[in-house]
Amino acid sequence: EVRLAQAASKKRRAVLNLVSDHISSGHKVVIFSGRRRDVDALGVDIRKQPMIKKKKTQVWAAHGGVDTVERQKIVDAYMSSKEGCVLVGTGDAFGESLNMQDTDAALFCMLPYTPGQIRQWEGRFARLGQKRPVTIYYVICEDTVEEHIAEILINKMDAVERIVEDEE
Repeated sequence: EVRLAQAASKKRRAVLNLVSDHISSGHKVVIFSGRRRDVDALGVDIRKQPMIKKKKTQVWAAHGGVDTVERQKIVDAYMSSKEGCVLVGTGDAFGESLNMQDTDAALFCMLPYTPGQIRQWEGRFARLGQKRPVTIYYVICEDTVEEHIAEILINKMDAVERIVEDEE
């Protein structure tokens, strides 16, 4: 847990810069993390960014500690937004059964532990009815435990592809 927290803090500036760049272009951005603490901290830090303040960008931050009805309201507001906005959440709270195909950039700031979770997270954005391309970033901090987790996931992907005969 300490190593994951260190990795999260090391890449915070890069994540904030990516978000600001996308918002300056009017994009809609979703950030997934695996930790509630990261979601809360990112929500606060993103709201403080000059580009976010300048454009009066809507920022939502929620996780499993937020009621499911409230989380659905956040997704509905995000999806109905015609302007750039940011939704920060945990993959567990937002990574399944929700449609967020109206997204320009998705940042996965803490990788899940299984290939199935990765597919679920990606599936929120690449869906039928998608109107524009989405760029998915896997934000991994060098020289941290995250590199090890990414390596394990990558090694599992080939086996999963062979077993389920899925090239996705």
